[in-house]
Amino acid sequence: MQASADEGKTVKVGCVKDVAKRAKALQQALVKSAPFGKPVTVHLKAGCTYTYPGNKKYFVVPDGRTIIGHGATLKGRTELQSVVVPVTSGSRITLQDLTLTGPALCVNVPASSHFTFRDVTMRCDVQGMTVADTGTADLLGNTELRGPGKATEWLTGGAGLTIERGGTVHLRDQAKITNWAVSTSMVDIAGTENDTVSGAYRNPAHSYHALGNGAGVLNMGTLTVEDQAKITGNKVVRTTQQPKYPLSADPYDAYKGGGIYNKEGATATVVPGSVTGNQPDQCAGPTPVSGCTN
Repeated sequence: MQASADEGKTVKVGCVKDVAKRAKALQQALVKSAPFGKPVTVHLKAGCTYTYPGNKKYFVVPDGRTIIGHGATLKGRTELQSVVVPVTSGSRITLQDLTLTGPALCVNVPASSHFTFRDVTMRCDVQGMTVADTGTADLLGNTELRGPGKATEWLTGGAGLTIERGGTVHLRDQAKITNWAVSTSMVDIAGTENDTVSGAYRNPAHSYHALGNGAGVLNMGTLTVEDQAKITGNKVVRTTQQPKYPLSADPYDAYKGGGIYNKEGATATVVPGSVTGNQPDQCAGPTPVSGCTN
């Protein structure tokens, strides 16, 4: 019996030796197999790594696509984009049994989009995932956002996951956010009054802290952690930079939220005991995290 159009199309992508041809075959399967918005399931070759040979390309994924990796890896090569990039906002995309790696961000869920991750491992060097206003992400099965374990110089919050205002993320089953780190940073700012004769600043420079908070999750939207899901082993670390004119004290909200930093107006509900083993604390922020105990 012929399948109905609603069941969509199934495409298999092999693992040819030529890296460029391998990436092109995957991109064509994603983009050209059916009109955008129509369901297509793309199966990858078990154990294969798909990556572009250059550093300026990334995998474009249209609305309606499902990628089942069977243990394959998608590898990003550019710091300017995430490993997978949806064609438009409002996309419905599913990733399953797959590893994402890259030099910057693994996934950005844009506005009005719904991403589903099942048994997906995201191991990127700077940040795991961002979810925009009205975007939704479901982390299911054994999905894991795993960081490199060290803080980057410029990222001062939300290394594992950043949820923008209006964004929604659900962690269910055995999903995990772990091994992410952010740091405070101190920056010297020049004085404001310039001596036009000598060219020197009359007022001394001063320093300020760029806040380090929310190593695992920086939440400005809605977060739920259910079942056996965990946010664990993340940390906020103090900078080792020594400014010329240090402030006398940290800002009140710096160096907090090893597991979750919950911004004003954000909503976070977690299973008791699901946020654990983070440094220097489990949860922080102006809005309490329901179910979290430091």
